Amino acid sequence: MRPFQLVLLASASIILVACVSAPSLEKGMEALSSGEYGVAVRNLRPIAEQGNLDAQLGLAEAYEEIFDHRSSLQWYTKAAEQGDARACYRVGNAYALGLGTNRDGAIAMDWWRRAGEKGNLEAQLALAATYYKGELVAPNPAEAAKWYLRAAASGDANAQYIVGSLYANGMDLPRDPVQAYVWLSRSAEQYNHERTRMLRDQIKATLNEAQLSEAERALASSK
Repeated sequence: MRPFQLVLLASASIILVACVSAPSLEKGMEALSSGEYGVAVRNLRPIAEQGNLDAQLGLAEAYEEIFDHRSSLQWYTKAAEQGDARACYRVGNAYALGLGTNRDGAIAMDWWRRAGEKGNLEAQLALAATYYKGELVAPNPAEAAKWYLRAAASGDANAQYIVGSLYANGMDLPRDPVQAYVWLSRSAEQYNHERTRMLRDQIKATLNEAQLSEAERALASSK
């Protein structure tokens, strides 16, 4: 074989090896989906280090799956710093549970709040439940009601039921039978639970014609 042919063959081999071994976002995400977490980490880490948000999220999830919570938190934090709502929620979880870091309720609530304000439903529900139960922070029924209302507006059926109940009873939200009927109706549309239907119908029976018309307009405008 001639020397220049050997050079071409060697070059082709190098190119082939490079193509096979080059990190790939697509390859990393496929490996993540199939449970090949080591392959996912090898492919995603170099791309995540370049600031790619999808790679950072995938890498954080891969580390989470293999219980490397410290590395998972590191990459969720990088993604959260880019403004990703889900990553903000996951960072909050890590501080709430002490996964990969010391448990810190104030930091957890801060990250959940950032996620909730970006519309992340899981964070909204976490904030509402935490303020209601007084876990991590002192109980704050008004803040709990605020975040249940945000979660209800995001479409969570259980939060809609809670908000409807609060409006019905005047607990932590001003008593408002129209709003109670609206939120209970929205909840019942998603989750046909007997308790929800019964309370909705009880409230409906107390509404006058003008109030019922107002409620029906509100329901129609949200569809």
